[in-house]
Amino acid sequence: MLDVLNIPELGKLDIVEVYEYYDQPVLYSCKNASGHFYLVVAAAEDDQFLTWLCVAVSIERLNLIRSGTIDLHDAFVCSEDPYAIQVKVPYEEHASIQTDFLQLDQIPEDMLPMPGEYLDLKPKGPPLPFTITGALIGVLLRSKIFEIETVEQTYTGYIADEAYETMKNATLSREYTAEIQEVTERSETTDGLTKPKYLLLNLR
Repeated sequence: MLDVLNIPELGKLDIVEVYEYYDQPVLYSCKNASGHFYLVVAAAEDDQFLTWLCVAVSIERLNLIRSGTIDLHDAFVCSEDPYAIQVKVPYEEHASIQTDFLQLDQIPEDMLPMPGEYLDLKPKGPPLPFTITGALIGVLLRSKIFEIETVEQTYTGYIADEAYETMKNATLSREYTAEIQEVTERSETTDGLTKPKYLLLNLR
């Protein structure tokens, strides 16, 4: 099983959570060194290969899958990316892993979880921490508030105690890599919509 965690196109992957286990993890989430998350399922098996199906997933979507908001079938066929990665891991020791990119509508149904199957995490876990890279554009140490701007969006929230000393020496406008986690509090924007708040766990 561990060979699937070294997919050349994605780099070395580390398991984040295992959702189903049968002699080995058969449904799990993982992420690479760049902080990108993937959902992986054991999709097929014959006398030569164990075939895995892998889709990229944002941390927001992964948390919806974990909470049972999105079923496991749609987690793959309605992926945010237009394709899935099929990884065929050979049983022969020195044979090479075979990797193919499949359009979502090309994935055979028998490789997918059944429609209507959901994760049922009890208790429901908190949202997973994730990594962002961006410019530190705001710090209020007394209030323990931070603001980091990435290419995609601006993240605002609170500084965890373990990150406070690092933030005291941080420089505004400098680019950092931060580990953050969504918290339950949400704030209302000027257009009446709500946006999540985040907890800063680490800065480097």
